[in-house]
Amino acid sequence: MLNKMKKMMIFWGIVLTLLCPYVPVEAESVPSQGYSIAKLEAGKEVEESSIFNLLMTPGEKRTIKVAVRNDSDQPITVSDDIFTTYTNANGEVEYTSQAEHYDESMQIKLSDIAKVRASDLKVEVPGKSQKIVLADIELPQDIGDGALLGSWYFDKEGQVDENASSKGTSIKNKINYAIALKITVNQEVAKPEMTLTSASIGLSNYRKAFFAHLQNPLPALMTNIDYEGYVTKQGETKALYQNELQKRKMAPQSSYQFPVFLKDGEFKAGNYTYHLKATTTDPKWEKKTWEWTKDFTVKADDAKKFNQQAINDATAKSNWTLWLILSSIFILLIIIIFFFLLLKRKKRQKEVAAELLIQKRMLEQLLAMADD
Repeated sequence: MLNKMKKMMIFWGIVLTLLCPYVPVEAESVPSQGYSIAKLEAGKEVEESSIFNLLMTPGEKRTIKVAVRNDSDQPITVSDDIFTTYTNANGEVEYTSQAEHYDESMQIKLSDIAKVRASDLKVEVPGKSQKIVLADIELPQDIGDGALLGSWYFDKEGQVDENASSKGTSIKNKINYAIALKITVNQEVAKPEMTLTSASIGLSNYRKAFFAHLQNPLPALMTNIDYEGYVTKQGETKALYQNELQKRKMAPQSSYQFPVFLKDGEFKAGNYTYHLKATTTDPKWEKKTWEWTKDFTVKADDAKKFNQQAINDATAKSNWTLWLILSSIFILLIIIIFFFLLLKRKKRQKEVAAELLIQKRMLEQLLAMADD
């Protein structure tokens, strides 16, 4: 029962997450929640744009600037920091958070060589004014060619939707900004590289999936990636499950777990083969395609564990259906009992009213007789 309740809480948690307000990934001067940010000084760039697209050389030092503008009448406080990008579970580049663990291929994180000045990590901006914040970049002398990617992330403190507050609970309606920050050292790498390191099973947002563990080991942002994957029994050719994704990205020196979902199917112990094809048409290079096959084993204990934890498990779904039917019957019984009691009460009220009417008439007759 506790497991069912946990799964239900997870389900509604996912729904509420999807209903949360959109957070912009890249932004320039777009006012919201009474504040906005705008890129200012950048120095030499690969090309001029609303993001920081810097061209630098080993050992170079540079300072970049952003304006934090307060359009409201009240003072605000904005926190900011430099983030290093990674590839998220959707196969996209994540600019608005830090990874729990970065790929082993990453030798230098952008956040290690680009630092917001200590005095600007938390900036107070009076009403109807703006302040300039600075970040300093210092490249190592021995850094190689390629790209480092991240963002300059801004978060205004105390963002609360007061209209949504009730019973002491405030629903936050936060708007944050992340200006993409890309540093190209000398030039882009000559050609892309991608490897399939392993295959396994697990959960993606509590949905069962076979995962192909991919790695982009080079300091290069890879875009326009199409994936085609399927899983077979080892030694067989029939696809048990398959999936396709188009127009995905991989952050420099990052990893990505490409999923093949089981939907209502269940994990079963045994030996399997992962078949995967990836193609990039990133305009920086000529079209490149990789194809892999990777044998792997699903253990009985792992299959049982993930089947039980998944919200799209066939057994769990049937149990949920039974639970919903029983709950509906229970609610229907409560409604029937309520109306039965309500009708009984109304009937009793009518009986009482009739008795009172009879007593009233008898009293009137007695009074009439007494007058006579």
